[in-house]
Amino acid sequence: MAALTRHDTFCWDCCVENTTLKCSNCPRSFHPKCARSKKRNDCETWRCPICIELDATKNTDDKECLDMLPIMINRVLNDEKFASLKVPLKGAKPDCLVNLIDLTKINDKIYSYTSFFEFLTDIQCIVHNCLILFSDKHDMVKTAKSLEEYLEHEIKSVKKCIECYSNANKHPTNWSTMVCAKPHLVLWAKVIGYNYWPGKCMKVEGDMVNVRFFGDYTEADVLATNCFLYSKTNPSVKSIKPSDRYKLALKDADKYIQNIRKTFGSYKLAETKTPFDPTLLNQYLLDSIPGAGSSPIVSKGITDGSSDALINALEDQIHSDADSSTLPRDVSMNKSTSIDSTQANAATEVNSKDNPSDSTDSLNPKSEHIKQIEEQVRFPDDNDGEVTQKKFDNDSNIEINIDSINRALDEDSMEYCHIPVVQPVDAEITTETWNLSKCREVMAESTKAFECVCDLNAKLQDEMKNLVAKYDRQITDLEQRNQQMIAIQDENERSAKKLIDDLMLKICQLEIEKSEYDKMMLVHNEMIVRKDEERMKAVSEANKLCEENYACRLEANKKLKFCVACDASKPQDTFYVCSPECQTRYWMQMDQ
Repeated sequence: MAALTRHDTFCWDCCVENTTLKCSNCPRSFHPKCARSKKRNDCETWRCPICIELDATKNTDDKECLDMLPIMINRVLNDEKFASLKVPLKGAKPDCLVNLIDLTKINDKIYSYTSFFEFLTDIQCIVHNCLILFSDKHDMVKTAKSLEEYLEHEIKSVKKCIECYSNANKHPTNWSTMVCAKPHLVLWAKVIGYNYWPGKCMKVEGDMVNVRFFGDYTEADVLATNCFLYSKTNPSVKSIKPSDRYKLALKDADKYIQNIRKTFGSYKLAETKTPFDPTLLNQYLLDSIPGAGSSPIVSKGITDGSSDALINALEDQIHSDADSSTLPRDVSMNKSTSIDSTQANAATEVNSKDNPSDSTDSLNPKSEHIKQIEEQVRFPDDNDGEVTQKKFDNDSNIEINIDSINRALDEDSMEYCHIPVVQPVDAEITTETWNLSKCREVMAESTKAFECVCDLNAKLQDEMKNLVAKYDRQITDLEQRNQQMIAIQDENERSAKKLIDDLMLKICQLEIEKSEYDKMMLVHNEMIVRKDEERMKAVSEANKLCEENYACRLEANKKLKFCVACDASKPQDTFYVCSPECQTRYWMQMDQ
């Protein structure tokens, strides 16, 4: 393994600097108390607990379960809550963090993970980087920790039932009522603060039962003493007021049971208040779903009680079908090596000498002994997954002595014929059993097989050359395409650079225009202020002049005299009559 360039200066447990234990296999470092190690100095052979657990969990998870990782990461990438973790962390510097990882990089290598723990270590690396850059109460740290908790919950859901998880992503509306290959037992379960509620038994660990409730699809770990087998009536002593959520849960439970009945034939409801014993889960399944016991795959999966049971049962059924099938006796020489029927007859002659009573059976080419020797099994080969036959498998009691054949053919003598070419393990060989002609027949068959192998090798070499030429052409095409893409990218970069330069020039012009506009606005504001001052001054002068005119007119009005007849005003100091008509009117009034 290549030497590590640099170790992390922050502890991977407490995220504090000044670490003394540095892993020889990865960049992680720890404090001795955090790593629970007695070593105080660096050690070339010391490995951190994470590397040890990575080796222990490597290839332990089923490939089908790991196939759910792309679904998980897609759900995370589509969630706006984790959008800030899809890009490198802001403020991150290479000299501060040794692994600048984000959700996008994890998505790029999602198919390379060999276990869930390896996947979670990269998620923990994001949390570690956030704790280094930000405080514990920062929003980025809270988001990273919530991401880790979310993915841990998702992985637990996958391990409980991969089919339920897959159905939840493919059929988000009705996945809770879909039936898995290994059906789940329906229970009445009670959580503190709630009444008994219908749900599916997902997993049993000791006295705790993980239940996924119908209606709202929530999960909870419930004590086995708070669980009853599903019955028609609720086991609760108190009367339950049927709410909308409760009605929906009952409807989903009934639909799930109906789907089980369609798949397996029936589902027997238990009597009210039938207690649930977690040790008898498999028996409950077989009693409630009798149709599951008729299927060897499902029944074995129920009996084993593991997620791998269905796959193992399917493989066992395939092998059992292969052993019980009958295939043609003709064996292709280019697929497997076979022994001529004369060898089997010779072996039969040996046994007939030892057992005279079976001599009549030895004359029959279809005797039981020959059938045992020529037992045929099916095995997969390179012929597009087809099956062919092979004689004398590992269970055969025949061994080929090639040295005996070579010496007999080279020297053409009978002195080596007493050495058997085909040696039955459980039979005694005599010199009368084998002869040179039979050895030559066997060798001829071997020569044919060798020629077929040579022909196959030549064909394979031709195919290899064709594949190499094909791959070379593909590589050439890809290189040309890559060059074209590079040219296009360079052209785009040049265009982008030119566009950026034009934008910067326009920005500079706009800044200059803005400065000129600011100056003009300043002059304009000064002019407005000056005009306002002049206007206010003119208004004050006009007010002052009006006041003076008013005072003058007031003084003049005080000196006015009025006509005794028409009240017309005239600045006179004596009594007067303004006109003859007024004088006449005045005297008429006086006469009256």
